[in-house]
Amino acid sequence: MCFGRQAAELYQKFTAIGQVMDDTPYQVDAGDNFKPFRRNISYFDAKHIDIKPLVPLLNFIKNKHSWGYVFRYGFLEIDQESFEIIAKRMLGFNPLIQNCYSLP
Repeated sequence: MCFGRQAAELYQKFTAIGQVMDDTPYQVDAGDNFKPFRRNISYFDAKHIDIKPLVPLLNFIKNKHSWGYVFRYGFLEIDQESFEIIAKRMLGFNPLIQNCYSLP
C-alpha cells in the first residue's frame, strides 16, 4: 500500500564529475551530532548518464549483479579506464587526453 504516496522512480545515473582540489578531507557539523567528512571538488558541467548500460564495462564494479553496492558511500576512487568511459559519456570528451577544458 502506498497510502496516497506514489513510489519514487529510481534515478540510477552518474550525476556529477569533478576534480578533487585538495589533499585533506575536513569535517563539518551538520547538526544532530552528525559530523561528515567533506572534500573540496571542482565540478564539470556534465550531463547525467544511465549507470546500468555501463556496468559491464566498469572495472571498479566487481560484482556486476549487485552493482549498486559499490556506490553506497557516494564518493569513491575508481580506476582510470572506468573514469575515461564515464567522463567521455558525461562530458563528450576525455579530460585526461584533451586539454580543451578548464575547471569551473
